[in-house]
Amino acid sequence: MKKQKYINIILGFLTTFALLLNYTKIYKKGLKAITNIFIVSPIISSIILIALIFFYSYFNKKEFKINWLQKITSIFFALIMIFGKSYEELNTWDLIFKNKLTILISIIAFIGYYVLFSVIFKFLNNVISKINIENTKTENKNKIIKLFEEKPFITSILTILVFWLIYLIAFYPGILTPDASYQILQAFNIHTKYSDYIIQIDPNVNITNHHPVLHTILLGICVKIGQALLNDNLGIFIYTLVQTLILASSLAYTIKYLKKINISYKIRLILLAIYSLVPMFPFYAVTDVKDTIYTALIIIYVIKLYDFITFYKENKVTVKQIVSWVILSILISLVRNNGIYVVLISLLFTIFYTKLNAKKMAIIFLVIILLYQSYNKIILPYFKISNTSIREALSIPFQQTARYVKNYEGELTQHEKEVIDNILVYDKLARKI
Repeated sequence: MKKQKYINIILGFLTTFALLLNYTKIYKKGLKAITNIFIVSPIISSIILIALIFFYSYFNKKEFKINWLQKITSIFFALIMIFGKSYEELNTWDLIFKNKLTILISIIAFIGYYVLFSVIFKFLNNVISKINIENTKTENKNKIIKLFEEKPFITSILTILVFWLIYLIAFYPGILTPDASYQILQAFNIHTKYSDYIIQIDPNVNITNHHPVLHTILLGICVKIGQALLNDNLGIFIYTLVQTLILASSLAYTIKYLKKINISYKIRLILLAIYSLVPMFPFYAVTDVKDTIYTALIIIYVIKLYDFITFYKENKVTVKQIVSWVILSILISLVRNNGIYVVLISLLFTIFYTKLNAKKMAIIFLVIILLYQSYNKIILPYFKISNTSIREALSIPFQQTARYVKNYEGELTQHEKEVIDNILVYDKLARKI
């Protein structure tokens, strides 16, 4: 018992060291900076140290355990903190690897951060384990709770929409983003900058897949309906309503699913209150951008993935589930261009997760690839719609090139400068970062 107490005190010191150390001062002055090495006063440092020791004393016990995934996540978070600090201060990893002292300090900080994150996971596991499982008896609950229990989806979506109504009115016809504005122009076949980024299949067709065509068409249809009935604003508002209903439906579905897996109605009511009252959700709903519908679909997809992992390792996937999985995956892939990667990577995991459903999940995987490729390589070219430019995919290496030019221009040969200038404007490159 005493041994564990001393261990927790040491771990408290290590985490306090990791959180409060003035790394830049150590980097610049070395051992000369041995005094006043923390970024806060000794009193605040002591308070944080005592709090951490108490926190570790209660939750860093054998009965509180974490799984291997949480351990890996703790390691990852600790590395992110260390490398992030170095790049925040110096824009390099020299804060870690400059010399033996910085390496030693980084190792100590890593241990401190790892302990902090792993004990936080222990704390969260303890909290989650204490959440009461649903009591299915509803006769003692009032009428509102009974209705919430019997019709979780309907009551949730109506509640959410009632609270979001003020945002729909206040921001009528919707918060129109630059991306959505360009998409509306494309839907009406008006030339935009995105046509200049590519070699068009047909110069008379100005719609491109830079922004997902499916979403662009949806925007265009809503605006055209609004024009037919009244004006452009009504059309944008129609789209905003559609988007709001989709997001509200996905959030309401999360509450319905939690009911299905017997999570306490109190937890579900808290979640409903968060959806209804936290401004982030309605603001996202009335902001006209492809990400809103994409997010709604991803929410459903994550639930489907969780459902598969939890209930279908020993149970067979039905034909209905296969069809719904394919439809949902294709929608995710068509509403946002990088959605296909989320789908394929996660589906690869499901193939190897269970032998019972491996063949079916492999079929889903292959069908999605076939449909997605058919859409991109056959359907879009048939309608003379040009695909997206590669410039976005190259944005990260371009930024890396710009950073190298800015920081290490003296190391570049004349030939390398000419090669860079053939693609990017060399003289302006360093000023853009």
